[in-house]
Amino acid sequence: MPKVKDRSALTKKTLEERYELALKGLDDGIFQSLQKAAEAYDLRKSSLGHRRNGRRSRQEAHQEYQIFSPAAEKAIVRWILKLDDFGMPPRLDYLMDSVMAMAKEERFRQVQVRNFPQGKNPAQLHLIGKNWITRFLNRHPELASKFASRIDRQRAYASNPHTIKDHYRKLGRVIREEGIEAKDITNVDEKGFVMGISPRTKCVTRKGRKNPRVKQDGKREFITALEAVSADGFVFPSFLIAKGAVQCFDWYKNVHAEDKDARFAVSKKGWTDNTMAMHWLTEVYDPISRVRCSGRKRLLILDGHASHINYTFLSYCEVNNIIVFCLPAHSTHLLQPLDVGLFGPLQLAYRKAVEDYFLSTSCGINRDLFFPLYKQARMKAYTKHNIQAAFKVTGIVPFNPRAVLSQLQLPPRSPPSHQVSAQILEKTPYTRHDLRQHTNYALTFAKTATEGQICNWILRFAHAAEHSLTQMDLAQTQLQRLQEQIKNIRPSKKDMRQFSKSQKAAVMTGEAILAGMKEREDKDVAVKEKRATKKAQKEIPVIVPVTPKRSRVRFVHTTAVNHRNQISDDGSYISILHSSDSDDDSYRPLHGNHNRDGPETPVPVYSMSLRSRQG
Repeated sequence: MPKVKDRSALTKKTLEERYELALKGLDDGIFQSLQKAAEAYDLRKSSLGHRRNGRRSRQEAHQEYQIFSPAAEKAIVRWILKLDDFGMPPRLDYLMDSVMAMAKEERFRQVQVRNFPQGKNPAQLHLIGKNWITRFLNRHPELASKFASRIDRQRAYASNPHTIKDHYRKLGRVIREEGIEAKDITNVDEKGFVMGISPRTKCVTRKGRKNPRVKQDGKREFITALEAVSADGFVFPSFLIAKGAVQCFDWYKNVHAEDKDARFAVSKKGWTDNTMAMHWLTEVYDPISRVRCSGRKRLLILDGHASHINYTFLSYCEVNNIIVFCLPAHSTHLLQPLDVGLFGPLQLAYRKAVEDYFLSTSCGINRDLFFPLYKQARMKAYTKHNIQAAFKVTGIVPFNPRAVLSQLQLPPRSPPSHQVSAQILEKTPYTRHDLRQHTNYALTFAKTATEGQICNWILRFAHAAEHSLTQMDLAQTQLQRLQEQIKNIRPSKKDMRQFSKSQKAAVMTGEAILAGMKEREDKDVAVKEKRATKKAQKEIPVIVPVTPKRSRVRFVHTTAVNHRNQISDDGSYISILHSSDSDDDSYRPLHGNHNRDGPETPVPVYSMSLRSRQG
């Protein structure tokens, strides 16, 4: 679709209003000449004279060549606004398909052959051009083309004023009755990070290149961060959860002494669970907030995740003067400070740090590199100003419910009018109630009305009928699409999901990681020394006694072998499998090490045959 040019929403409307006021002033005798009227309303004298002589505006002159009449376009505008109020604004392609289906109907073909240019086929007027949407938006400044952000339907349903008002009523009562201060209010939530994904950015490239590409690591390993901030700008230590069964010290090579309060954990899928939530509550939040609040009650704002809402978690909070305040379901995009003002900058800063590191080193992002990049992004995003602004936007500190209620998109409601007057027929009836009022007024005053009034009434009723027909065609187009979609829908299978058993994962502090890394280094040094000592020692060759009877003795063979025949003392000879790559002729039998000092060790073997010597 072509790009919509920037336009003022009131330019054309204001210009037409100026012409109407100027013409009305000339008719009423306010202005004695065209020059004075044009100067009073900042208009051209020639244009005002043409309008007074009956010339129509450019927009009105081209209406008869348009595919849809003004009444039909008003119906389309009302349909778009209605869908927008319901949270489902139509896409450009959806709008184009709908008006294309409507234009193919015979009643929307307004072909006037006498005014149609020569050499053109009038039957082609029902086709929609590629610039129709752009011109349609120019004719109706109350509409605009914008990129829409996605929101889950559960979140859209939760954004109703009744739920939000009830939430703030309860929150205000808790803060007021318990005397909770700003530093006593904490918000906690989880945030997932994809390890090696960079953001989409604008770059400078060769002219004419349509799709420039920038390399990224592309690693999609998932890591969960459990974050908590207070309303006064305080940030709690980070709590990271990776996917795994055991801890590996190689993941924490970049953990330093200043990170001793951070927590690093592993779980089966890299998500949080009840055990980790309790560890964060008892080892991170409670000790730190208890010192900061000096014995007062603390308010912990969180969502309804299962790791937060369980008996163990809530019992501990009740015993330790922690008030747990759960947000309404699917409303964190409006009411939670971390989601509204902090997680977005944090993710953007992390992706930018990943991109900068990859462009400078061309190396992949591993777990040992995640923490320093995440730490760098965390310092940029979690500033005191950003934290306080997040609590302010969500209406918590300072307490202001209107900060969120004013953001809700509610369809405008006009107060019902029960008075019947002559001004009713100046507008087109769009509802049943307005149509009844128009009909009653027309039947009551039809005998005393002038010819111009009756023509105006007929025109209004015609516009109302055309609006109804347009709405019906739009509804039929939507119904046909729904019927086609229903035909292609297959019956869904039964839900066979099962809840996995929770597994305990070790949670390690930064201090424990540093101590463990030092212990591991000492152990590695000892292992290397032991291996060097063992390699220096050589094995003692073993001689196997042979009997004159025919038998089979098995020897070790490690590489390619050569046969050697040796004669024994009793006159028999043996065929020995000899290793060509060995430094000596030592062999170890399979069924026992003949060195009495060592244990018996089975090894892979080859065979040796003993044969008696015949004269």
